[in-house]
Amino acid sequence: YYIPYQSFTARLFGRTGFYQSSGAYGFRDQLQDSLASLFSEPNFCKDQIFRAAAHQDTEGDVQHWWHNSDTSGGKWHAGLRSRCSDDLLWLPYVVSEYLKATGNYSILDCKVRYIESRELDENELTRYERPVRSKYRESLYNHCIRAIERALRFGEHRLPLIGSCDWNDGFDRVGSGGRGESVWLAQFMRMILSEFTVICQNYGDIAGAK
Repeated sequence: YYIPYQSFTARLFGRTGFYQSSGAYGFRDQLQDSLASLFSEPNFCKDQIFRAAAHQDTEGDVQHWWHNSDTSGGKWHAGLRSRCSDDLLWLPYVVSEYLKATGNYSILDCKVRYIESRELDENELTRYERPVRSKYRESLYNHCIRAIERALRFGEHRLPLIGSCDWNDGFDRVGSGGRGESVWLAQFMRMILSEFTVICQNYGDIAGAK
């Protein structure tokens, strides 16, 4: 029982990881951590799915991490917009795992707002900012599709581009010139595309499945 307890207290509530000593939410980090709750408290995983989806830009990319802060004046939580290649894919991945564990497909129809900010300039790898909370909202299903479509960017060897990093943040300069590719990301993407093909079919989106 200690490992689930540690996941809840240290990672979901305290957010005390080495990179999160300030208590920030990580898009990828807390989605990963929420998977530990699937078979005991699946609502924790569901809540984190919606929390993360609310930090996705209309272009499909997401905040790498963010701090909860005052949201008056239409501004949203301050956080980091980045070129990290895998963050956004953790949304469809965790959604697919949640659906397999619970069968609760109704969450796909729930509407979630996006955030809006200026896209990164060509010479920007990251930018700390407070985006505007968009008035535009779509279903969680469409949030996942936007994430997948945004991630389908490939290099000269037909492997996905690593951006400013993949799951290993230490690779933050491998793709800074827009050419670096990631074998790890290719494996992750292949798994997600397989899972989401089935979800698209069950959702009645045959074109999306193809």
